Amino acid sequence: MTDFSALSQAAGAAARSQSQPDNAAAASRTSLGSNFDTFLRLLTAQIQNQDPLAPMDATQFTQQLVQFSQVEQQIRTNEQMEALVTATRASQTAGALTYLGRMVEIDSDVAGVLTAGDDVSWEMAFSEPAMRATARVHDASGRIIFEQSLGAQAGRTGFAWDGTTTAGNPAPAGVYRLSIAATNAEGTAIAPAIRVNETVTGVSFDERGTPVFITPGGTRGFDAIRAIRAN
Repeated sequence: MTDFSALSQAAGAAARSQSQPDNAAAASRTSLGSNFDTFLRLLTAQIQNQDPLAPMDATQFTQQLVQFSQVEQQIRTNEQMEALVTATRASQTAGALTYLGRMVEIDSDVAGVLTAGDDVSWEMAFSEPAMRATARVHDASGRIIFEQSLGAQAGRTGFAWDGTTTAGNPAPAGVYRLSIAATNAEGTAIAPAIRVNETVTGVSFDERGTPVFITPGGTRGFDAIRAIRAN
């Protein structure tokens, strides 16, 4: 008897290729159809030419038919998954575009200054009260260009920098980082969580279609955005 397992295995391999994106399901269905047609032609020929004294075992080709049915169901599931991924990407794209021009709170201590003297604001969250706190703004090389005593701090508070150096000169356009030196009542150093408020100036998409937001401080992943504010 002809062994049809190779045909069903080939169809199964086509279905498993669904790990590849986009039109893989369509290619798998085409491959499955070709293999199934071949299977049916061979099966028909074997039935027509079988030995009457040794009829073919119905169990074997029934099992092959079941295998083909299972593969077809797998391909159909993969097609539905591809449609879901496409719809999700479209929804992400539409949602990301609504961030353009909006002020967002980003989980980062880095901010960008587009023109000399631009204002920048950060948010700080202290996990415990600080008896003393000092804010320091660093330039791209790490040099401290502005320093200000904040006194005692507790909970969530904001810090605004007017874009000028300690000497009173406008800081040039560039990327700046905020650091906070703080101690609690026992004199132990504590580090608050820092977030920056910036405007989304652009949206790009990586190779997977995931949105990446562009701000004066650089590119920000969607997971870094903690809040969005109305203008």
